[in-house]
Amino acid sequence: MNAVIGQATLWLRGLYQLRPGEPADFTVLNQKDLLTSVNTITTTLTLFLGAIAGISLLVGGIGIMNIMLVSVQSLATDPLSA
Repeated sequence: MNAVIGQATLWLRGLYQLRPGEPADFTVLNQKDLLTSVNTITTTLTLFLGAIAGISLLVGGIGIMNIMLVSVQSLATDPLSA
């Protein structure tokens, strides 16, 4: 694989007429590098969305708990309304 990348780099350097000491103004990537980048991005997004889902469940649970508490307290303070 590295031989193919080296050949492509040499061909592109010739096409762009770059001198031997001149830095290349292009990048040659292979599928393995792209797959690694995509996997990293996917893992990061999965963790981020999982954290958001956890926070949402926590806030929703607290809201439901408060509604239930208010309902029970209103029944406990007014026994004649039943």
